[in-house]
Amino acid sequence: MTNGYFDLRRRFSYTGSLRQEFVGNIVMSGNRITGLPYAVGDDEPVTKAQLTDIGGYAVKQGKIKLRANGKASVRFGAAAGAVATGTVAHSTGYDFSTNNTFIYNPNGAGPVTVTFASAAGTSVSGSSPSTDISLGADDSFKIAVDEDAFGTPSYETIQLTLAGLNSGANIAAAMQAAIREIGGAYAAVTVAYTNVYTITSGTKGTGSKVLIGRADSGNLTEELKLGPDGGTETVGTGDMANAALTQMAEVIAKINTGQTLVVASESADHKLVLTTAATGLNASIVIGNGTTNTALGFTNTAAYYGPHGLGYDYNMADALYCVQATITATAHMATKNLSITNLATTGFDVECEGASAEDVFVTAIGTGASS
Repeated sequence: MTNGYFDLRRRFSYTGSLRQEFVGNIVMSGNRITGLPYAVGDDEPVTKAQLTDIGGYAVKQGKIKLRANGKASVRFGAAAGAVATGTVAHSTGYDFSTNNTFIYNPNGAGPVTVTFASAAGTSVSGSSPSTDISLGADDSFKIAVDEDAFGTPSYETIQLTLAGLNSGANIAAAMQAAIREIGGAYAAVTVAYTNVYTITSGTKGTGSKVLIGRADSGNLTEELKLGPDGGTETVGTGDMANAALTQMAEVIAKINTGQTLVVASESADHKLVLTTAATGLNASIVIGNGTTNTALGFTNTAAYYGPHGLGYDYNMADALYCVQATITATAHMATKNLSITNLATTGFDVECEGASAEDVFVTAIGTGASS
């Protein structure tokens, strides 16, 4: 100690000729300490970060445990949950009309399968409808599909050419062709005949609906027993309004329903994000072979893990810091060399040469961030 100063010098060496020295001073004047990244006033508590950061240089240390695969992520602050982010941004919507399962395994608890269910709206005739209208006079009915069918219906009038309509199959084909000519949502409508006529929206989900109404003249609904004349109309169901244009909010709501192990959210660039409620070593997400993987941008068997937290108040100023890592309580060190990778201001990764769940003591030395 000279003139109220402690001179603290910390040195470390790299293999070869590179050598760097960090120098910092603690200035003691009465009962006040300065020269730390944060000034500490009279009677103020001193934090762990302040006592280990001198002259702007930071020493952050702690004990971590590698996962069974010999790897671990370390953060200078608090431990965090595992985060899995899809690679496909939501635009107009995800197509879940046929591919509708998402599978993930949170924290090794076992696979969770999320099924995005959807069914189309239908209008089904009553039993024993006419199968021969070729010689009749009535040739028309009204139809409203999907958006047009909700609220006050906005009907389109369908007029058939009756020649040759002497079978259920022929009548169904003629109805389908005439309906599809309207375009838009009507272009995907299907009509089938078994023992009844079934008119089905091309949309799956809660926004799917088919309504049949009586024509102003030449009404066919009585002969075909459709709509108000004996038909049964069922609104579409599902976890979304339109399965072919599934919205991010609908995906998030479905994943978050009925479970608390992960939280689904949307990233700033509109991608699906899963974050575990658990943090640190016990936090993990492994993606399964769901049929929505391509749409959402996930890969089967991809694994994500939560980082350890060293518990410091702030990070490093840059990624130009040195990390010392030492395996503890292990007698046999063969195939257990350690590597430090992915250095960032917030932390780094530790990888062991062999897949082994080792205890590791880490010390990081560098320039501390100001906040």
